[in-house]
Amino acid sequence: GTYILTINDTIEVPNISKLNGNALLSVKISGNGTLKVTRTDQNSSFNALTIENAKFISNSSLIVNTLTLKGKDASLTTKSTAMKNLVVDEAKYVVNNNLSLENIDVINKGTLNVNGTVSVTNLNLDNESTLIVTGTTGDAISVKNEGKLQLFGTANITAVKGKTGICFASPKSALHLSNTSRVTISGGDFTIGYFNTNDNAKVYYPKN
Repeated sequence: GTYILTINDTIEVPNISKLNGNALLSVKISGNGTLKVTRTDQNSSFNALTIENAKFISNSSLIVNTLTLKGKDASLTTKSTAMKNLVVDEAKYVVNNNLSLENIDVINKGTLNVNGTVSVTNLNLDNESTLIVTGTTGDAISVKNEGKLQLFGTANITAVKGKTGICFASPKSALHLSNTSRVTISGGDFTIGYFNTNDNAKVYYPKN
């Protein structure tokens, strides 16, 4: 099950993590308050963490399988964050380092702003949402495995010199666009690329 914490004030706790043994918590934090984890020597680990219009601050690192930021006032501040899946639902989430994960969903007028590179298998950006990636070292977005990007909203992607805006790891990968897509890719030496074999990755876009 999921533990639900409703917080309407500022609450400080030493740590919030494992229930017992190796069992990871699934937690939903809601309300208009702030939950602050004060310890610096022990990571906070979750199976799933949902932050709905509340603020979560941790002086240590956060490790989570699925992180969901929901609502305009949702906020997350940690020493570092490692996750497999990220959902930005109406929230605005700024990441000031590289992201490497399996799945990203930016939905319901959400905004994901990454000052770093993104390595992902599947990324879904709905038609009302915004993705900003400002690459600092490698390719701005690397699509792992046989993944796909669905960029149906507004995406502004900037690569550094000598790198690629969107780089595919497999010819079975694909970029999907729609009539609502507003995608700008700038900087770097290549806009979209697949460089491993003579095959071509796919870009799907509207006929008209």
